[in-house]
Amino acid sequence: MLWQRFTERARKVIFYAQEEAQQLGETQVSTEHLLLGLMRESDSVAARILDRMGVSLQRIRNEIERYLTRSEARYGAEMQLTLRAKRVIDLAYDEARQLNNNYIGTEHLLLGLIREGEGLAARVLSKLGVTLEAARQVTAQIQDEPRTPPSPAPKRPKLYHPRLSEYLESLVPPRPAILQAMEAHARATDFPIVGPMVGQFFYLITRLTGATRVFELGSGFGYSTAWFALAVRENGGGEVHHVVWDENLSQQAQEFLRGLDLLDIVRFHVGEAVQTLQQVGGEYDIIFCDIDKDGYPASWQVVKQHLRVGGVALYDNMLWSGRIWDDSDTFAATQGVHELTRLISEDSDFTFSLLPIRDGVLMAMKLR
Repeated sequence: MLWQRFTERARKVIFYAQEEAQQLGETQVSTEHLLLGLMRESDSVAARILDRMGVSLQRIRNEIERYLTRSEARYGAEMQLTLRAKRVIDLAYDEARQLNNNYIGTEHLLLGLIREGEGLAARVLSKLGVTLEAARQVTAQIQDEPRTPPSPAPKRPKLYHPRLSEYLESLVPPRPAILQAMEAHARATDFPIVGPMVGQFFYLITRLTGATRVFELGSGFGYSTAWFALAVRENGGGEVHHVVWDENLSQQAQEFLRGLDLLDIVRFHVGEAVQTLQQVGGEYDIIFCDIDKDGYPASWQVVKQHLRVGGVALYDNMLWSGRIWDDSDTFAATQGVHELTRLISEDSDFTFSLLPIRDGVLMAMKLR
């Protein structure tokens, strides 16, 4: 498959490029859309390369936008790459091969855009002094730099009595062996999941509301999906939408959920979660959001739009391991949690409660 060797950031660039093209009313993704998508990954290797070359991401965006014309947005349209954009992907693969890299990252996409030479992206980069030789040199320098081991993560405060989580998990009714296998997989791979106590809560709220239509924004390998889908099946059937960036994660989810005989209920999507909700459309009884926390505030208007009156929005990690009480924490993720909490608390169309189970689950019901 074309995207198998792409890093998560590189895949995001492709989805961002599709979104940029759709916003402009285009029917195809061209080189300028790929470059605009690349500009949205501001802490990527490509961004570091451009920074060292003295070219800011905003300057590139401003220059591209001088040449663009806008039409009515075409959200949900099937987007294909132009021949030039496909050429960029081929060249990115070749640049990775020359660098002896077994993956395709943002740096290779940048080199492919420069090397393509004729598209709008290449012309803009050339105008700003970004040459292939210099970009290759900076890329090699960055890849040759010793990798500094990450600083130890600060100890997270103990939010509750040390035995509370153990006690609450002991109260979760017996669950299928597949769910337990998924929990073991999460432990073995250090993959974050909501865990049994939150999963049981999701099952309960789905049963209480009689929900038959559930949409998840950020679904991992399907653990929370399983809890929702089990409840929807017992509510008489319906559909649960599972959305992830990564095709491999989607495949893992399908394997696990096949073991629970839930494939007839779950709809699988690979893409950026909020954009996928916009594209699929419709109204839902429950929308669960567990995307990158800096994206929480921007997701709220979309969640509101697609939640039925009486429906429930659920957001995970709303205590953010205690970081919400650290006034010196200015990281985008922490600020995203704060901002979402403010937005919901001030929204007269909703009533909500923040439940202090595990890392905090915010539950908001749409009133009108």
